Amino acid sequence: MEFYGAWRVLSTLSEGNFGCVHKAVRAEDKTPGALKTIPIDEARAKYGKMNSTITLWNELAIHSECEHPHIVTCLQTFTVGNDACLVLELMTSDVLTEVLEHGAMTEAVAFTFTSQIISAVAYVHSQGIAHRDVKLENVMRAPVIKKSEDVFKLSDFGLARKAELYAGCRTLCGTFEHVAPEILNVQSTSGSYGQQVDMWAFGISLFKVLTNDLPYEGRTQDFNPQIRKGQVCFPKNLSGSVNYCIQNMLLFQPHERVRANAFDFALIKDFASLSECIFAIRTHTKTFQSAP
Repeated sequence: MEFYGAWRVLSTLSEGNFGCVHKAVRAEDKTPGALKTIPIDEARAKYGKMNSTITLWNELAIHSECEHPHIVTCLQTFTVGNDACLVLELMTSDVLTEVLEHGAMTEAVAFTFTSQIISAVAYVHSQGIAHRDVKLENVMRAPVIKKSEDVFKLSDFGLARKAELYAGCRTLCGTFEHVAPEILNVQSTSGSYGQQVDMWAFGISLFKVLTNDLPYEGRTQDFNPQIRKGQVCFPKNLSGSVNYCIQNMLLFQPHERVRANAFDFALIKDFASLSECIFAIRTHTKTFQSAP
């Protein structure tokens, strides 16, 4: 029987480059949790002492401070010997696994996914943070409470950093298929990027849940020049409303992309009304910019 602090390990859920995630239970009250353990010395050996230390404590600090109904709740952070530990609420599965096993989502479910995760991203941005790794593996489905209710939550703040809307970051990081053009171009342009990389990444994620594919042509090794230029393609089987929403998330210029905080999802019920809202924002912006 293995313990980390007050948490008893029941089984291993996953193993990655940066530690393991275990299914665990708090001994005193049987609260379930997902216990992420990160060997500090291995992280330092692989990523360098300075970078690994910043990444480790950054994830622990940022995630523990984020409180939102569509962000996986951090229950506890602590260290045990050589391990940094992060305990999160236990989720059912990640969305990528669902899509790979069961196929693409319907537009109705995908809209629920969109409204909930964009609201989470908007909250993260309001805290002055760029997540920098929005992808289906980092969106979790919560255990079902009501049979007809879908609840999705954003997780994994390992790459999150303090940033402004368009500036503040220069590190080449993220998951390749989801990275925004400005991330790949940052070193050649001597510039920086900001929170809007998350909207690009979400646009890729939304495309994937609806098609089980990516908006690029060819094989993975062919994606780099397409991403750098912001070249994406759309299938004909998506509705016009969905295409319009995704297109406005995948605009090459970060300042032209729709912002996460632009929407009141209490008033937006489907992709049709979301696309109308985006169109109204676009029209208002152009009118404002052209006004004398």
